[in-house]
Amino acid sequence: MFGTRLFINLLAGSVIALALGGCVTTSVSQPLASGVPAGGTAVTVSITANTGQVRGLSQITLSRLNSGNALSGLILQSYVLTQVAKDMARDTTLFIGTLPPGTYYFSTLTDGGDGRHYIQLGAGLGGFTVEEGKPVDLGRLIVTPLFDQRVLVGRSLRVRDNRALIERYSPEYLKLFALDATISWSAPRKGTDRAEEFAMARPTSAQCVTELADGSVAAATRMGTVLWRSPNGTWRKLPSDQIESLNCVQPVRMANADLLAFGEFGTLLRHAPEQNKLETVDTGNLPYGNLIALAGNVDAGWYIGVQRNNEVTIYHSARLERGDWSKVRSEHMQTSIFNPNSWFWMRDIGTGFAYTTPEGTLQVYDYTSGQWSQRATPKGRLASFRAGGTGMWSATAGGFGPFSHGPQNSFVSLDQGRSWQQVQVSMAASDIPLVQRADGAWLRFDGSLLGKMSLQASSDKGKTWTSLNGERTSRELTPLKSGAILGQGWDWSEPARFVISNDGGMTWTAETVN
Repeated sequence: MFGTRLFINLLAGSVIALALGGCVTTSVSQPLASGVPAGGTAVTVSITANTGQVRGLSQITLSRLNSGNALSGLILQSYVLTQVAKDMARDTTLFIGTLPPGTYYFSTLTDGGDGRHYIQLGAGLGGFTVEEGKPVDLGRLIVTPLFDQRVLVGRSLRVRDNRALIERYSPEYLKLFALDATISWSAPRKGTDRAEEFAMARPTSAQCVTELADGSVAAATRMGTVLWRSPNGTWRKLPSDQIESLNCVQPVRMANADLLAFGEFGTLLRHAPEQNKLETVDTGNLPYGNLIALAGNVDAGWYIGVQRNNEVTIYHSARLERGDWSKVRSEHMQTSIFNPNSWFWMRDIGTGFAYTTPEGTLQVYDYTSGQWSQRATPKGRLASFRAGGTGMWSATAGGFGPFSHGPQNSFVSLDQGRSWQQVQVSMAASDIPLVQRADGAWLRFDGSLLGKMSLQASSDKGKTWTSLNGERTSRELTPLKSGAILGQGWDWSEPARFVISNDGGMTWTAETVN
């Protein structure tokens, strides 16, 4: 976890801090009100963080100098820009504000989660000049972990302006950034600025680990990348031209794709068999938002869950490419402060798809009849839900976040949610849902997500449990059809790490993601 102060490595191994003399005062540059500058010139920049250690960088401190020389210029004043369009995305934030004329450098980036984590910047990013009547669009900055508590910050080559974000998330400000008047950085991006390239080579964490029909495994990660494991255990990265974080992957049977990946800002990507790159899918008139769920096929059409703030709307289109989307239904809910991404669960079940929410019932849609049906969920507020590929569904209810030690009420369903069986577990059971091995045995974790966890197995449907090994740090297990179990390491600041067990979970071997 990042400490209370993050140092920034800007130029390939040298730590640079802006330490200039002079009188420093602080004022706040207010976001634009009703699209009208409150004095000064409009400025915008966005930041993408390749890490889960911060919950969105929400504040930028800029230093205005009395000359264009970053190393000798006297700081006249500091200005603070705050984000607009909050909850726009998990890893990207947008800033719009007004600044008086002058030359500016980035001084500090502050975490929006608690304000204690911040990055102190030097002059390596370069400066920009604000002139009256000339709005400034600085495009995207990339923040990515380097090593220890050092991070790398730089400019994006792929996202050089914020017009698309402003148009879709803060359209009232768009008129302030006329194309013929907007300017950018005072100097080109330095050749030593490799933050974006480094982030794309080392996207952090992984989620939605999914096995395909041929035994391959895919997982969504950040920086527009999918991690792909061949059946023989070789990992590789499938990049795209996007840098948006991906939320999940979905196996499909299409003429030009065996896998779809989707994520922030309406990003939808497809992977063609034997290809080493993901291609962008034109989503047509699909409303803008974060794509968090997908189901369907070429015969039934496609269903996509689009999240905006605390609302998820499911849309349908007969075709995926350049789709013509219509609203199916919406769910409004409050996110969890402990696990903000686990508040809407949806899965394709072959004959249709099912979804649920923490307080809701299980909603099931049938492709053939076009009808909805409802099934009960376990009693209590759902803390987690998993529809496994082995046919067993599992859930925990009554637990709230990683600090709950018990009692955790664990449930399983062997008939796609038509009925639920409560499983007797120990008081130390975690709120991670049970999974089922290929041989039918059930697996569970004992212990807190923030502490030690041990793996337990049951071959008699939860009546008795046997400890398989000592402490395990993997919190996500994916049983494979081959009988092996793939475990995922948990580290917000490092590339994804995986382990594999070929003896039911007794012993584990590390796998390398190249």
